[in-house]
Amino acid sequence: IADKKIEEDKLLRGDELPHGVLKIVKVFIAQKRKISIGDKMAGRHGNKGVVSKILPEENMPFLPDGTPIDIVLNPLGVPSRMNVGQILETHLGWAANKLKFYASPDQW
Repeated sequence: IADKKIEEDKLLRGDELPHGVLKIVKVFIAQKRKISIGDKMAGRHGNKGVVSKILPEENMPFLPDGTPIDIVLNPLGVPSRMNVGQILETHLGWAANKLKFYASPDQW
């Protein structure tokens, strides 16, 4: 916590800014587009990969109730990276769907 306070103090005093600069503004730009083969994707849990194949929905695997699968990941990538957060999130999402529980980010 002390390091954070020092960093905030430096920013308030402007110690890290070059001479003649009063304020630095950073702008991030995002672009929405359809994915294509070769695009890199990353999840919230640090998992990442490259799109290798895009198929029509009718050619994708589906669950016994007919629900189509959106994305297929290599199952060996989870334990080797100790990335159990994505498995937990997937299971909780599946359970919420079965229980008809819908959460909106607005409620948090």
